[in-house]
Amino acid sequence: MSFQHILPLYLTLILILYGSMFYISNVLNVYGKSKLSNKEVPLLGGIIILIFYHLSIYFFGIDLINYDISINFIITLFFILGYLDDKYNLSASVRLISQFILCLLFLYMNNFFLISNLNLFSISIEINLFLSYLLTIISLMVLLNCLNYFDGLNGLVIFFAALFVLLFFYFIQFANILFIITIFLPILFVFYLNITDKIFLGDSGVYIISFILSLMLIFMHNHVDSELKGKSIMPILIFFIPFLDFLRVSISRLINKKSLLLKDSNHLHDLLFRKLGNKATFLYLIVFQTFIIINVALFNRYSFQLIIIFLLIYFTTFYILKKKI
Repeated sequence: MSFQHILPLYLTLILILYGSMFYISNVLNVYGKSKLSNKEVPLLGGIIILIFYHLSIYFFGIDLINYDISINFIITLFFILGYLDDKYNLSASVRLISQFILCLLFLYMNNFFLISNLNLFSISIEINLFLSYLLTIISLMVLLNCLNYFDGLNGLVIFFAALFVLLFFYFIQFANILFIITIFLPILFVFYLNITDKIFLGDSGVYIISFILSLMLIFMHNHVDSELKGKSIMPILIFFIPFLDFLRVSISRLINKKSLLLKDSNHLHDLLFRKLGNKATFLYLIVFQTFIIINVALFNRYSFQLIIIFLLIYFTTFYILKKKI
């Protein structure tokens, strides 16, 4: 089907979803409390992303990341897990065990996305099958939980995902503009609804986005011919802010003898929000993340130097905030 046929269909579906949000929210019956208005906001981002993902697969037959039906299946299961977590507030142990089982099931069904080599700067280590499964599962789960912690500000995760998708197209040298526009229509739709406090992603939306981005990262790590081909530092560079924030908060909890599984308000976006407010926090983080993405795209051969620069920016910001709060 041509773009001329798909675009009206997408726009019509967006209008239908927008008009039926109240009905859908009543059916799903999952809400989150807004930081901005203190009102209950429906967690509908996941269902919208799920619908448009399946439509993209159906119409375009996406083969950018070695697509097969197992991806659709696991993404749908991740949506269900996220929905149950949003609705019933599952315990941390249930969430982690469920995530582990879904990741293991996916790799059993589709071993194309196994990480078989661990390369860091000039060090290269080929790992056996067991370690390959273990490393890939850990990578998938870490990214999922990093983004879940990062999802503390309206529009932040969606904007981050959009930046990474553009970077992915850049690295694989994909130039189908019409396809990219069609992909970004639902992203813009969800972004608009999110920043205007009409819907939240919820765990269901974050799980879907995280899983899709994880597959893209693994694909880039294993198959993209670039200066960083096969170097495990690329995911760290791209997901620098959520990963470093996740790591810092985890270490802080260990030092203070607190549970690693409990949520708190010690993340960078929380500190920025309390000091600067919503708009300034969002602007700072998207500028920082955009700066990172641009540097990875243009100067990826200087990965060590980039990490030092990003670390200086991050910890300088953190130090100033902690000192003033």
